[in-house]
Amino acid sequence: MQTYDSLLDRLNTFISQSKFVDILKQSREEYFTLTGEIFEDDEYFEERMTAFNEWFLFDKTINGHLTPILSFIQDNVKHLSEQEYAAFKNLTFNIHSLFELQKTTQEMIIVKDLISRQNYQVTKPEQFIGLEKGDLFEARIFETTPHRYQFSHAFCYHPAKAKKSILQMLKNFRKEGLSEEEFLIRLNAFKNRWQRYHHVLPTQIYKPELLQIPPQEKNRIKMALRLSN
Repeated sequence: MQTYDSLLDRLNTFISQSKFVDILKQSREEYFTLTGEIFEDDEYFEERMTAFNEWFLFDKTINGHLTPILSFIQDNVKHLSEQEYAAFKNLTFNIHSLFELQKTTQEMIIVKDLISRQNYQVTKPEQFIGLEKGDLFEARIFETTPHRYQFSHAFCYHPAKAKKSILQMLKNFRKEGLSEEEFLIRLNAFKNRWQRYHHVLPTQIYKPELLQIPPQEKNRIKMALRLSN
């Protein structure tokens, strides 16, 4: 059976090729412009790099065409066994969303996708120690067996005191002209800002009126996108 870690290792080896050097650099600039600057001595450096890596593999389209995982499948389709092909293809159907913890047992948790309103049974990871019913977090899940899911490695936990503001933004993000992915990116940016200014109340950072991307950030993002296409 192909584990997520073994599949991820092969994908990371694929994007370590020289042809990805420039696009990785440009995509990193784009991502951290969107979610907030990053420094190697940041407490959450590894967590944020994991989030970037999964965003690049599963969400970032290169030249407006394929994501890196789809590019991997296309380049290696003749060399993959049926089982390997199915495993990699399954990862392309991952669900990236804002989840609410509904219930937890010794081996499994039930989460609600707050965007689609669907409930999912997910194998319980170690990271859920300390989380309580009703907590909100951004994550990515993929199906392992019928109706049973697993988390990827990237998580973004939101403070409980920001929940009311987040739920308000959830109701309105489409009216603001944002896609689901842009909405998640903005929440991620709020979380990273709060981590950097931890003395500030979450409600002072997670403000619905700040949901739209500031014009100066939009200009920087457009520049990064032009360089990567």
